[in-house]
Amino acid sequence: MKRHLPPLNALRVFEVAAKSESFSKAAEALFVTQSAVSKQIRLLEKHLGTVLFERNGGVVTLTNEGRQYLSVISQALDIVETGSEKFYSHQEKEILTINITPSLSALWMFSRVEEFHHLHPDIVLHINSADDDIDWSKSQVDISIRCLPRDKKNTDAELLLAEKLLLIASPQHLEEIPINSVADLQRYQCISLNNRPHLWHDFFEQYQLDKTGVVSSFGCEHFYMVIQAALKHLGIGFVPDFLCHDLIQEQKLINPLTIELNSDYGYYLVTPPHKKEQEKVIRFTEWIKKTLY
Repeated sequence: MKRHLPPLNALRVFEVAAKSESFSKAAEALFVTQSAVSKQIRLLEKHLGTVLFERNGGVVTLTNEGRQYLSVISQALDIVETGSEKFYSHQEKEILTINITPSLSALWMFSRVEEFHHLHPDIVLHINSADDDIDWSKSQVDISIRCLPRDKKNTDAELLLAEKLLLIASPQHLEEIPINSVADLQRYQCISLNNRPHLWHDFFEQYQLDKTGVVSSFGCEHFYMVIQAALKHLGIGFVPDFLCHDLIQEQKLINPLTIELNSDYGYYLVTPPHKKEQEKVIRFTEWIKKTLY
């Protein structure tokens, strides 16, 4: 039975143009001229009988119909790609785009890219860093990893690791101001994390400390900044254990009194349902579950 399908090449051009909202960027990505992109979009619009882009001089933006169609087409093309990938040449390298938190990329991922490449030489990792939510209908990202409150995760998120925080300080700082008991922490500057304003409060409660004598006059936005501040002897701070593990092993940082803090956050792997069965996604997921601790 004959299928009533739009021109398939026009669909591919539409997806690239829609995600970038730029005919010129789509032309660069597809190695064609901008006029060729415009021609394919007009062909698709004529076939569908609707306008997918609003044109305003050299600027194009998706219409409501265009946004709805992009969501459908992106999922459909991903499904076709998944069903076809086992027939591709094994010599052809695939690109896997991951979007992970800045601290995870700076302190953990980059030092392990070579390991992943050794195990999966046919996959090229593209790494982006962000903390915000991803619009999967417009993004080229295959996988994201986010630090989320464990009671507020979304349904597509899979827990990789429950967060455990370690207290850290530089050896030089500890020589200047020794810590022999929990009470000695009140002599230190406390490095706070801006998006976790209750972190030190939780610590004081857990260890039944009087917080009135503790100073917190230095704040950071990310855990990797907390680590840099500690390395510069600016104070003490809390960092997830797996992010500071290597630095503690190298004795560049020390966990005084082996202090830990329970956290209600976790690190979650998020993949849209239509990408979960892709071979490259499955292999990365299996690898990071074995490697992350």
